[in-house]
Amino acid sequence: MLKTISWKAKVLEINANCIGKIGCENIAKSIEIKDCKLEILNLEDNKLGTASSKIIIDACLKSKTMRILNLSKNFISDSIQDSLKQLIDENTSLREIYLHWN
Repeated sequence: MLKTISWKAKVLEINANCIGKIGCENIAKSIEIKDCKLEILNLEDNKLGTASSKIIIDACLKSKTMRILNLSKNFISDSIQDSLKQLIDENTSLREIYLHWN
């Protein structure tokens, strides 16, 4: 289902859904699809933790359309700073990243 959504949807709001690592892996696969149209991804308050958040960040590195990423309230630690720096440095479409309350 996510594959179909990523081909058509520009906004995906999945905040406060406790999607977990499996959910992040599926979303990441959708983001990495060449024809993905997703521009805004809101995963706020899913309590993902650092490892699951890194899965999303790594997928966003490959995205040509992602403009806004919200990973707020997900218990992300400082250890993710290198991945975030790489995302900011390399993704030319990304304009906003929200990380409050981590």
